[in-house]
Formats: sequence, structure tokens, C-alpha cells
Amino acid sequence: MPTIVEGDLKFEFPNDWQASKLDDWSFYRNQFAKLAKAEIVCKNCAKKITAGVKSMDVMAIKDSVCWLIEIKDYRRYQRTKAIDLADEIALKVRDSLAMIAVARINAYDATESALAQSASTLVSGKSECNLVYFRLCVLLMSSVR
Repeated sequence: MPTIVEGDLKFEFPNDWQASKLDDWSFYRNQFAKLAKAEIVCKNCAKKITAGVKSMDVMAIKDSVCWLIEIKDYRRYQRTKAIDLADEIALKVRDSLAMIAVARINAYDATESALAQSASTLVSGKSECNLVYFRLCVLLMSSVR
């Protein structure tokens, strides 16, 4: 049974699911994230910022559907980031899809490569509509009323 721990939360997936914590992948930490440490210079103020990449928390595959899952638990601490939550998640989805596409070919870890291959196969089939089989799930836990 695949088990994912994120903060104080524990997620257990049935045995017929493949699940992995994306930001724990050695490919993400040692290859993909290092490529994205480019400096960007603002044209208006000349301020330098580092681009960087982010990933969704979990990738889970079941029945030809790949779920990208982001977990946010605001029960203990309020959200303090300046970026809008929807924008933050959109960037994580973009970066995660790019990472999965590249990891299927370039990941050194065989398990990571196989998972990326399984996920990529879902969107590279004969039908142009296969992208619909990537599902997005955001688990938002909050005590905000």
C-alpha cells in the first residue's frame, strides 16, 4: 500500500495505485531543480530574481488516470504567501508536467523513470484528448470561516 506523508498528514493509497511524492524524487532535487536556478532581471527595476521550479506534492496513477495532488493544511498556520493560491498551484502544475515529461527519459532512478513513463504514456497516446486524463486534486484543509 503506497503511503505518502506530507507534514502531519498521512495518505494511504490502495495497492492498485502507484503514488509518489514528487518533491522527494532525486530527479527533481538533483537534476530538474538545478536547471531552473536561472537569474531573471526585471526590465523595469533591474532587480534580479531566481526563477526556480516547484512541484505538486503527490503524483498518483490508477486506471489510466494520473492525479496531481497538492496538499495545503492551514489549520495550524495561516497562509502568508503574497502569490494567489490559484497562481501558485498553476505554476506547480506547469512545472510538474514538465518534470514528468523530462524524467521519463533523463531520470537516473529506475522507479522514478518508470512512474514518469506511466504518466507520460497517458498524454502521448493516439488521441489528442488524452490530456484530459491528468486530474488535478487540491486538498485544502483550513479552519478559516
